[in-house]
Amino acid sequence: MNESNESNELTQERVNAFLNILRKSGICNMYGARPYIQEAFDVNKYDALRYLSVWMNDYDFERD
Repeated sequence: MNESNESNELTQERVNAFLNILRKSGICNMYGARPYIQEAFDVNKYDALRYLSVWMNDYDFERD
Protein backbone atom coordinates (compact mmCIF):
# COMPACT_ATOMS: atom_id res chain seq x y z
CA MET A 1 0.00 0.00 0.00
CA ASN A 2 1.44 3.35 -0.88
CA GLU A 3 1.72 6.16 1.64
CA SER A 4 -0.95 8.39 0.12
CA ASN A 5 -3.54 5.60 0.37
CA GLU A 6 -2.72 5.09 4.03
CA SER A 7 -3.33 8.74 4.84
CA ASN A 8 -6.71 8.62 3.07
CA GLU A 9 -7.80 5.38 4.73
CA LEU A 10 -10.99 5.81 6.70
CA THR A 11 -10.56 4.78 10.32
CA GLN A 12 -12.74 5.00 13.39
CA GLU A 13 -10.22 7.47 14.80
CA ARG A 14 -10.71 9.85 11.85
CA VAL A 15 -14.48 9.64 12.19
CA ASN A 16 -14.23 10.11 15.96
CA ALA A 17 -12.20 13.29 15.47
CA PHE A 18 -14.82 14.56 13.00
CA LEU A 19 -17.64 13.72 15.40
CA ASN A 20 -15.91 15.47 18.29
CA ILE A 21 -15.63 18.63 16.20
CA LEU A 22 -19.24 18.28 15.05
CA ARG A 23 -20.43 17.86 18.65
CA LYS A 24 -18.51 20.90 19.84
CA SER A 25 -19.88 22.98 16.96
CA GLY A 26 -23.47 22.39 18.07
CA ILE A 27 -24.58 22.09 14.44
CA CYS A 28 -26.70 19.05 15.18
CA ASN A 29 -27.85 16.72 17.89
CA MET A 30 -25.45 13.78 17.76
CA TYR A 31 -28.32 11.34 17.19
CA GLY A 32 -28.69 13.12 13.84
CA ALA A 33 -25.01 12.93 12.90
CA ARG A 34 -25.30 9.99 10.49
CA PRO A 35 -25.92 12.10 7.36
CA TYR A 36 -22.95 14.31 8.23
CA ILE A 37 -20.71 11.23 8.37
CA GLN A 38 -22.12 10.00 5.06
CA GLU A 39 -21.40 13.30 3.35
CA ALA A 40 -17.98 13.92 4.91
CA PHE A 41 -16.61 10.43 4.27
CA ASP A 42 -18.68 9.21 1.30
CA VAL A 43 -19.97 6.12 3.09
CA ASN A 44 -23.40 4.50 3.00
CA LYS A 45 -25.93 4.98 5.80
CA TYR A 46 -25.15 1.61 7.36
CA ASP A 47 -21.42 2.27 7.66
CA ALA A 48 -22.10 5.78 8.91
CA LEU A 49 -24.39 4.42 11.60
CA ARG A 50 -21.77 1.85 12.62
CA TYR A 51 -19.14 4.59 13.02
CA LEU A 52 -21.58 6.74 14.97
CA SER A 53 -22.58 3.85 17.23
CA VAL A 54 -18.97 3.10 18.10
CA TRP A 55 -18.34 6.79 18.84
CA MET A 56 -21.43 6.97 21.08
CA ASN A 57 -20.44 3.83 22.97
CA ASP A 58 -16.91 5.13 23.54
CA TYR A 59 -17.66 8.79 24.25
CA ASP A 60 -17.52 9.89 27.90
CA PHE A 61 -20.71 11.96 28.15
CA GLU A 62 -20.27 12.42 31.91
CA ARG A 63 -17.08 14.39 31.23
CA ASP A 64 -19.01 17.20 29.51
